[in-house]
Amino acid sequence: ELQLDVLEAAKASGNKELGGKLAKYEASLPKDDEGAAFKVSLSGGDAERGRKIFHEHTNAQCLRCHKLDGQGGEVGPELRGVATRQKREYLLESVVQPSAQIAKGYEQVLIQTLEGKIVVGIVKSEDEKQVTVLGADGAAVSIQKTQIKARRDQKQSAMPPMGEVLSKSEVRDVVEYLMTLK
Repeated sequence: ELQLDVLEAAKASGNKELGGKLAKYEASLPKDDEGAAFKVSLSGGDAERGRKIFHEHTNAQCLRCHKLDGQGGEVGPELRGVATRQKREYLLESVVQPSAQIAKGYEQVLIQTLEGKIVVGIVKSEDEKQVTVLGADGAAVSIQKTQIKARRDQKQSAMPPMGEVLSKSEVRDVVEYLMTLK
């Protein structure tokens, strides 16, 4: 729980010896694991700060895509009860590497119509005649199957990696908050 605090204190100290050790530590992290640097954000966060980030952070905009207690967007899964369905490690990975494991029903699809229009989003509904795709902007687009030229499942989440938007401390706080959503 204190790893991140120790790393941040070492960085803020300005001490050259500590800076060298910190650089050595960072260089030792696996290069092929995008989430390795965030493992220190797994625990020790402040749930109240995480709640504030989740609901109010202007760049993260979690509620734009995720629903919580009936409020928010529909592009991402409802998060009430997520702490009873998933472990802390899964939640951390979902925040910093959202494409690693995409929640069932939230896989993206790319559709090209015969007219050349490209539609990307999650499949909201589908029958034998049409498919309705919900875009990242929350707008639903219905496409007649006879008008589809190409369709590809995307192996990518609509959610941006939050490690590019939030600091490690903020990620830790969000994970702690998500763990309260039972």
